Amino acid sequence: YGAKVLYIDLDQQANLTEHFGIDSEELPVMLDVIKRHANIKECIVEISPGLHIFPSKIDNAILDDTILFNNLALDRVYKNPIDSIREHYDLIIIDCPPALGRSVGAAALAADQVLAPVSPDKQCLRGLSMLYKHLKDLSHMPYGKDVPLKIIYNRFDSRTNLSKKMLTALIEHPVFRGILFDTYVRQNQEFANAYANASSIYDQLSSSSA
Repeated sequence: YGAKVLYIDLDQQANLTEHFGIDSEELPVMLDVIKRHANIKECIVEISPGLHIFPSKIDNAILDDTILFNNLALDRVYKNPIDSIREHYDLIIIDCPPALGRSVGAAALAADQVLAPVSPDKQCLRGLSMLYKHLKDLSHMPYGKDVPLKIIYNRFDSRTNLSKKMLTALIEHPVFRGILFDTYVRQNQEFANAYANASSIYDQLSSSSA
């Protein structure tokens, strides 16, 4: 749509970085920025015109400890460097690791919106409850910010009872039903194929529901 988009990869597994075929071994990452060894503007890699990424690597595994041991302010540790480049992008997407902690809390406080993708799994409601409580706890701290949460159902497969059961549970939940997107992402092999080929699903020759 012509928007300028930046991905910020904070996950130490660096799946997003890897998907774009980027070798980040020698590149600076968020750990270097918060240690003031690098400027965020120097860390951004162009994937294609209008699409950039701030890559990640295993070094980001100690982001939580670095924030804690250096007593860094959660509401500014990521927000300040992101604010310095915000005007250059229409959309900035922060990809967080699937675990709650200081780094994820700092990312939430730097964001305008938290999106939680959930898959049909028996633990998804428990994980969502923990995330919801974590965000509420952050809003009660002296940061003066209430971060809105939205849920997107991912990997839905109408052929499985578990997918249907979890969708029903989300729709009937007293809290989650009000923040659940009406649309959901269906399970589709094309996503795996695109990932394996380091390409976009929009580049696939065959037409599919993906």
